[in-house]
Amino acid sequence: MTREISFWPAIVMAASLLLAGSAGAAGLYKWTDAQGNVHYTQDPPPQGQYQQLTPPPPPSETAPDENLQKARDELTPPPPPTGDEKMDKLQAEVYKKNCAIAKQNLDVFTTHRRVKNDKGEIVILGDDERKAKIKETQDQIDKYCK
Repeated sequence: MTREISFWPAIVMAASLLLAGSAGAAGLYKWTDAQGNVHYTQDPPPQGQYQQLTPPPPPSETAPDENLQKARDELTPPPPPTGDEKMDKLQAEVYKKNCAIAKQNLDVFTTHRRVKNDKGEIVILGDDERKAKIKETQDQIDKYCK
């Protein structure tokens, strides 16, 4: 006896998932009731004026965590002072740039536990590793932000 394979359950499931996904993106409405209270809902009010809002865009592909390694790579040790005014000015600009990058990195490490590693994979930093990264970044701030 042969058994027939029915794809109908899979088709119904896929269709319901598509409909459920599009229902969540239907809209966002802002309106004020008779008492002056502002409401934000997914359905327009039954009566009265309302404003249809567009949802914010999804997070960008270039998250701060992703730029962390790039910013870390841009930190370069400063060249020794040469006595040349032009070179000293360039060195000061490099210090300023490295200072800004180090401050951004410190913000990332103190507010985020999830970062991208060298392979581009999202990893969660453990407490010890996170503390080490914060210490390393603080040392860079001490060096470049004089």
